[in-house]
Amino acid sequence: MRNMASLVGLEDLYRLVYSPTSGELHGEWASLKKHNLTVCSNPLHRYHRLPRLNTPGLVWTGSILGAASILANTVESWLRAYGLESEAADLVAPFRTQIDTAFSELASSQAATA
Repeated sequence: MRNMASLVGLEDLYRLVYSPTSGELHGEWASLKKHNLTVCSNPLHRYHRLPRLNTPGLVWTGSILGAASILANTVESWLRAYGLESEAADLVAPFRTQIDTAFSELASSQAATA
């Protein structure tokens, strides 16, 4: 996956998003322990883990915008690979602008609340 990201110029996206969230993607125990399990409060049960059924909002607005950005990058890479970028530029550019604007607004609102 890293090599494919490198071939299309998305190394930064791989390092910032895919690599750190790989554990969540593959359902590794560390991720399950952190996000989906809680410790049993009975000490006689040796603090085993139980499923957390009331998980608070797992979808962050940035995740949705990030997915849209990945989609735009994928479409742009596909168009570039097939030499179709000039034919579809007027369709992709407005989408990319909307995503970038939404990201900057989200970043500034988060900075204001931090």
